[in-house]
Amino acid sequence: TLYCRLELRGVAGADIISTSLDLDAPKKAILFDPLTSGKCVYAIFAFAAIADFKQLSRKLGQDIMILINNVANVLHEGIYRWGFGESGQVNRNLGSSFLMVFRIGSQDDVQQRLLEATDVIFKCSKSYSSNNSRCRRLQSSSTSTGSDTATGEYSASSSSMKKNSEINLASLPGISMFTDRSLIGMLKTFSGLHRDKDVMKWTNDTRLSDGRRPYSLEIMFGLDAGWAIEGAVGSDNKIDATYLSPHVNMASRMMSACEQYGVTLLVSEAYAMLLSDTAQSKLRHIDTVIVKGSTLEQRLFTYDARNLGVNFFLLERSGDQVEHEYYAPGIWDSDLDLLACRQHITPEFEVKFQLGLHQYLDGNWSAAVQLLEEANELMMRFYIQEGYVEGSTQELYDRVANVEEIDLSQILDVQQYMDGPCQCLIAYMESCGGVPPDDWAGFRSLTQK
Repeated sequence: TLYCRLELRGVAGADIISTSLDLDAPKKAILFDPLTSGKCVYAIFAFAAIADFKQLSRKLGQDIMILINNVANVLHEGIYRWGFGESGQVNRNLGSSFLMVFRIGSQDDVQQRLLEATDVIFKCSKSYSSNNSRCRRLQSSSTSTGSDTATGEYSASSSSMKKNSEINLASLPGISMFTDRSLIGMLKTFSGLHRDKDVMKWTNDTRLSDGRRPYSLEIMFGLDAGWAIEGAVGSDNKIDATYLSPHVNMASRMMSACEQYGVTLLVSEAYAMLLSDTAQSKLRHIDTVIVKGSTLEQRLFTYDARNLGVNFFLLERSGDQVEHEYYAPGIWDSDLDLLACRQHITPEFEVKFQLGLHQYLDGNWSAAVQLLEEANELMMRFYIQEGYVEGSTQELYDRVANVEEIDLSQILDVQQYMDGPCQCLIAYMESCGGVPPDDWAGFRSLTQK
């Protein structure tokens, strides 16, 4: 059974490797051809990593492999399930992290689709003009210069893209749905990990408990979109299908920055702009930065996803129900998993955070700190009001008549109820003495990889 799954789901990797094999080699000998060039492709690249992996490895020893495979089982299902047209593939595991690829197509394929879409637009425009304005048609014929575009025709040769120029993926037909599905795959993986029976068994493993509360698996996601060189790397002894690109590196940077910002998922601006308008409305702009290894400033976005106070077991669906799940534009406001992930984000919090972020970017840091502290407090009081605080904190309710009167400093493990981006931005501003640098232009450099 395992062999069949690998055979079916490893098609992308098999295709990449097969193009680098020497088919003219002697019979019964399959040789790797190191002179085979790679192929330029466009894709969405995603990384997922298990948080605190070094500590987990030390505590679990050989059993760490079981945990990795438990995570992989859920991750693979989510990626294959939601990748459009089976485009989603888990490319490789790097120990604590996984590289996933949602392949849009080769450079030639993507260019051809753009040309065909443009051709349709021009034909529709010509048809509309023909049906609604005969005078315009006559005028067009009398003033024609011989150009294809003068008669409304679109010629690939007259407006072809430069072979080596980067394609604007936002103009590709269907890209919003394609990108939405990749993000849903990440979020479904997140929710699936918090209800999968094999993964949840680790909650009660005494080796992982900190003595105060059960272990909770944390995973981080990072996504970017763009081009990459797809090919096989290796020798006659071992061959790996791989993707080489700054966009792969950017996805890795997004994943790593999750820890710094205290969030589950980070996406680049290039990726965010490919999402549908509805999906974009669910993202939160948390900072504007220049990522290490890049020279471009870009906005960072998160889809707020937490399992604190959420029982994903109650949202589990039967096998038949899962099979009938499908993508629709309204899924962002109807899917129970997606709604539960960001249930802690209230309208009041969103307004307060955005006000604080704008003051921060504009260089008004004293006002920014105050607003972000207020937003952070709104987040903590949400958890108190909903009754998600744990342990002896319950006695705090008995001392006050109103939730607003609770002294937040008395809450046990209060850090887990705070908002990561609020804390991150406040900490950065305080590290600069509360005053923006002289050359502040509304963005900063992220020095951590």
